[in-house]
Amino acid sequence: MAHGQGRTGLKGRIWEKAREHASNAIIGGSILVLTGFTPEHWVAELLQSLHLSNARSFWPSFMDGRLFIVSLGVALIVGDDLWRRHRIAVTQPAPVDSSAELGVNENGSATAADKLPLPDKPSIAVLPFLNMSADPEQDYLADGVVEEITTALSRVKWFFVIARNSSFTYKGRAVDVKQVGRELGVRYVLEGSVRRSGDKVRITGQLVEAETGNHLWADRFDGNYTDLFDLQDRITESVIATIEPALRNAEITRAKSKRPENLTAYDRYIRALSHFYLGSRDSIVDAERLLAEAMKIDPGYAPCYALAAQCKCFQLTQGWSENLKDTASRGAALARQAVERDNNDPNVLWMAGHALAYCGNDYEAALGLLDKALKLNPNSAWAFCWSGWAHAYAGEPELAIDHLQAAIRLSPLDRMIFVFQSGLAIAFCMLKRHEEAAIWAQKAINEQPTWTAGYRPLISSLAHLGRLDDARAAAQRMLSLQPTYKIEVTARAYRDSSGKSVFIDGLRRAGLPD
Repeated sequence: MAHGQGRTGLKGRIWEKAREHASNAIIGGSILVLTGFTPEHWVAELLQSLHLSNARSFWPSFMDGRLFIVSLGVALIVGDDLWRRHRIAVTQPAPVDSSAELGVNENGSATAADKLPLPDKPSIAVLPFLNMSADPEQDYLADGVVEEITTALSRVKWFFVIARNSSFTYKGRAVDVKQVGRELGVRYVLEGSVRRSGDKVRITGQLVEAETGNHLWADRFDGNYTDLFDLQDRITESVIATIEPALRNAEITRAKSKRPENLTAYDRYIRALSHFYLGSRDSIVDAERLLAEAMKIDPGYAPCYALAAQCKCFQLTQGWSENLKDTASRGAALARQAVERDNNDPNVLWMAGHALAYCGNDYEAALGLLDKALKLNPNSAWAFCWSGWAHAYAGEPELAIDHLQAAIRLSPLDRMIFVFQSGLAIAFCMLKRHEEAAIWAQKAINEQPTWTAGYRPLISSLAHLGRLDDARAAAQRMLSLQPTYKIEVTARAYRDSSGKSVFIDGLRRAGLPD
């Protein structure tokens, strides 16, 4: 700081005093000219205000006074700008140790003191999309897409989404996503562009992790301008359906990197989710342990109860329960506890809804929760998936097919797509469309050979098609994975209907035990 004070010594004070008097002289001189005085009087006033003697003798007789006034004005403007730069320069810290002064780490990122605190959930900002068209009037198209995506993301309750008005402060600016992350307090940034050429429109998008700059997802969408609203809907649907699992995967990776003693209830939930996705008997046990820990930390955190209910569903369908009645009862109770804690989180609703249908046979309540989940987040592949399964349990295979196909359309690369595929296989089997059922069942088995729910529609449909040897071979493969399986495990989940009778009858024809 001593260095800065030296630079604002005598010369600085003289400069500042001169600037002050010059400003006053300009104002006074303007009044003089307007009231009939000549430019010479103005210059004299200025020179006298700066305490320069014999001021009038400084006016050269041969100089045009108007030219002098213009020159003086330019000089003062330039001088004022130089003065401001001088003041900024002398008040800034010296270059040495600037990283410490500005709160910058060795890797160039801002320290915690300069960042907005991140929410304890995935946080995202959708930046204004660039208009890459030749016509600047197409800005409204790009803005409309961003508005739709922001609104749709906001329906996903486990996301923290920055409002449009804040995100649009970056419109027309070249931005650094790391800076955006710091300024808005978000972990992820979605950016993109819109290009129109004639009747063709191309929209691109990319999801970036703000802190690291890593790209998590990128895609492009093409369509006709005449179908603009349909194109916007399709893009929004695809972006949201892809972003949600991409963010969930990123959050799982982040939670795994945290030290165990620093894990919050949310972190434990996310870790439990990663174990749940593995789908093995041991991984489900690990998921339940983490969820129990999370419930102790935060007894009101509804997603933990909902996921715990899903764990009970897995244990039942895979034959990992020693007491079917107790496991089913516990699964239904956890589902109800989840909804009691939060009945407006679509993720909680679809998990709880499925558990109420499968574990509790409460089909009407389950379908009500699933319908609400889809209203809150109409782009949720998993809400459509479990709604499809619940409709199958309730004896409505046509609706099941519609919803399961919607789930596949929304998330065609889902890491657990075998759940979608096996649900479709069951619904086709219930409708006696056995060729289609066998195809979808085989797809599910190819995706996850240990998922026993994929074998059952294959076994039943092969038996109905008269391919009993193939059906029995599939039954043996399933029993090698689930030795204690009995048909009652499957039958107990379905309401009595003609579709249930077809499905169960095929299992019996293949020789599976009751």
